[in-house]
Amino acid sequence: MATGLSRPFRPVELTAGTLDFFRLREFAEEMKAEDEYRHSGLSGVTLARDEHLTVVLVALRKGESMREHRAPVGAAVVLLSGRASFVSGSDESRTELEPSSLVVFAPDVSHAVEALEDAVYLVIIGGRDRAA
Repeated sequence: MATGLSRPFRPVELTAGTLDFFRLREFAEEMKAEDEYRHSGLSGVTLARDEHLTVVLVALRKGESMREHRAPVGAAVVLLSGRASFVSGSDESRTELEPSSLVVFAPDVSHAVEALEDAVYLVIIGGRDRAA
């Protein structure tokens, strides 16, 4: 079990036979105590990865946002705590997320996340490179 968030944090590399567990609530509380979060209102850590999957935990303070961007592969966002707005597309349509909300989206979908309350969410990204 991955215990404690020490920086620099080394993501679990998902190799044959890998099995690990994370205490996400504890990690999020530690992230919120870091200087980065206190200054910018944003902290993130890559928990696990391989060529097919990347899992990132993000803490976002009320009023802050993860700027608009596009991912070259499909991804998902799972809101764990707080409330956030998922902003997508050229029309900037907004969908309010509450804990246990899941958003899935295809490659190249423009999106951003804005915290309506202090929020913690997982980003699950489907691989490092676009499939050929």
